[in-house]
Amino acid sequence: MAGADAVTANARCAALYDLVVNGGAGDGTQPSTRMGIGYIVDAQTLFHQPHDNSVAQTWAGEDIDPTRVSHLACDADWYGIAINNLDQPDRVGRTRRKASRVQRLQLRALYSGCPLDGTPFDRCHVHHVNVYWEDDGQTEIDNLLPISTTWHHRIHHKGWTLKMGANRSLKLWRPDGTLEREIPPPTPITRE
Repeated sequence: MAGADAVTANARCAALYDLVVNGGAGDGTQPSTRMGIGYIVDAQTLFHQPHDNSVAQTWAGEDIDPTRVSHLACDADWYGIAINNLDQPDRVGRTRRKASRVQRLQLRALYSGCPLDGTPFDRCHVHHVNVYWEDDGQTEIDNLLPISTTWHHRIHHKGWTLKMGANRSLKLWRPDGTLEREIPPPTPITRE
């Protein structure tokens, strides 16, 4: 993809992301009702990276930029359909990748924002920490953490590693494997 086509595809992906995450408001506010948009993507592209034969398109058949697919998937509920060796749908995967409203409220009671850089909670992604969702990680509170877009990208695409202890303490490693820092468990928010 080159020139104007790439700009148009990126603009469409940004608009789609805004619609899914913000209900089209464009101001970071959460919609009172969830929007749903279907798109089709192959597992290799979704879980690893785009490749020469990536499939990434809307239900209507319009191509979307495969490099943006993982960002869309992080902020939306999605349903996986496995295709068997006869190219037929085989089984439906786990159906709850995104944290529920209750889980987000639980996380907000613990964190006012990203524990790595302080980004306010309402601008954070809910990240599967110890076992990524695509590696059979569960969408359970003990595997979830609010993190900023910047750190979400670094962890998923730049080789940084983040692990959470049973008490919610964190360890952050650089891409070269050296420990960057340790972060103590959060102090629940109180009025005291």
